[in-house]
Amino acid sequence: MPLSLAILHRAGAVGLLCAGLAGAATATASELHGIDPALSLTREQAFSLALEAETQRDRAAVLHWLRRAAQADLLPAQEMLGVVLMQGLLPAAEPGPRERCEARDWFHRAAQQGSAIGRMHRDFINRSPEGRRCA
Repeated sequence: MPLSLAILHRAGAVGLLCAGLAGAATATASELHGIDPALSLTREQAFSLALEAETQRDRAAVLHWLRRAAQADLLPAQEMLGVVLMQGLLPAAEPGPRERCEARDWFHRAAQQGSAIGRMHRDFINRSPEGRRCA
């Protein structure tokens, strides 16, 4: 059993739509990486699912679970989400201005929590021409 599912199982999460994390290749409208996106999870569990999805190179699931954990103010999720958006670490097209602006916003939130990583990346993006165009 993958670590993320073991955590969910121990937490007593019910109603998982587990088609098997290893077998899921793409996200659908109702499921992400075999897990119901509406499932009540802690921010740490959402972050764990993002890491699991990253091992399967499932960009949609990684972004979904990272955003969920980051919105719940989990500092490592905010930093990682910023990096994924800024550098396009997952298979996809080259990140555009919208992704860089969103990355800057996540780095800013991380910096507000005292993250040196967030502050460094936010400042780097702000000095770039794309960053200066972010509203």
